[in-house]
Amino acid sequence: MGAAVEKRRFHIDYGPAELFERVHDKMDGATGIRVHGKHFRRQAAAAKIPKEVMDRIPDFEAGDWELKCCEVRTDTGKFVSSTWETVYNGCRFWLTIGAGNVAETIARKKSGGKDNFVTSGPLYDQAAAVNRGLLEEPAGKWPGYLEETKRQCDRIKIEEAEQRRLSWEEIRTEHVVQDEWIDLRRTAYRFPDGRVSFPYYSYTRRDYVVVIALDEEGLVICVRQFRQGIRTVTTEFPAGGIERQEISGQPALRDEDIKGHPLPGAEDALRAARRELQEETGYVSDRWIHLITIPADATISDNYAYLYMAFQCRRVSGQHLDETEFVNVKMHTVREIDQLIREGGFQQAVHIMAWLLAKDKGLLEILTE
Repeated sequence: MGAAVEKRRFHIDYGPAELFERVHDKMDGATGIRVHGKHFRRQAAAAKIPKEVMDRIPDFEAGDWELKCCEVRTDTGKFVSSTWETVYNGCRFWLTIGAGNVAETIARKKSGGKDNFVTSGPLYDQAAAVNRGLLEEPAGKWPGYLEETKRQCDRIKIEEAEQRRLSWEEIRTEHVVQDEWIDLRRTAYRFPDGRVSFPYYSYTRRDYVVVIALDEEGLVICVRQFRQGIRTVTTEFPAGGIERQEISGQPALRDEDIKGHPLPGAEDALRAARRELQEETGYVSDRWIHLITIPADATISDNYAYLYMAFQCRRVSGQHLDETEFVNVKMHTVREIDQLIREGGFQQAVHIMAWLLAKDKGLLEILTE
């Protein structure tokens, strides 16, 4: 038998657009799903999947289900299965469809599962590049396809070797401050050459979302508020922490554990982005794009920033601020944001990165013409 093929999971909110466009491209033509024998039916019975949900599977049409995630081969960057959601009687059900349009698994979806999704790195880039090529040429024969795939595989191997060679070993950790807001740690590490160094300070805070929001006139919805770190009022995009509940009496500061698995009770990042936009500004949107998920400050913290764009935002309410929030809403043109950034008047580094990434993707071009 050959070696098992390694696969990783991507979520539609955090994965490359090309990958999920390719999934839709393949599945939109599906003419029904084959149920995978007794195993699948036993699994459905054990999970108490309603008959009404099971009846939807044989006549599966992509337009009637919501694509949520897919599984990708690490050697080729191609997807091998996709997971789709349907809702019945207020419950969410996830169906995984594999090769040959065979139904592999079905389950009730609960908030805060333990899926470890790829959000960045060489495999992310590989999946984007390979599926971009497959969209351009369905037969997968686009110029440079094999060369690009080989380069991506080589890159993964090199980075994995560097990870092993350059990583520090954690020896001991002391919690200097640990409450519902922050976990400040003092850690001793062993270097690759065997020497031990102490102390290194790091902290955990909540993961958070940042939203570049454009209203129906193409104006950028910004907020003004006091930031105690630099002791001044700043202009920035709507943003806020991803909410979670306490686990076993301990404060859950992150929506993922140390290995990147979402904790039970963690709020969905896109749901958090929608909530923060409306709470801080009173605006809502039906058009969202995930730009990237990236460490907020890899040197000293382990929390992540989930960056989004929202288009055609419309105001539906006033603000709904927390008791400690004092926030004004201010509208800007794209050129005004560019000028603020150039002059140092937009004082949030991750927000600036989101803006530059949106411009690099061409998402603001029509507004500057």
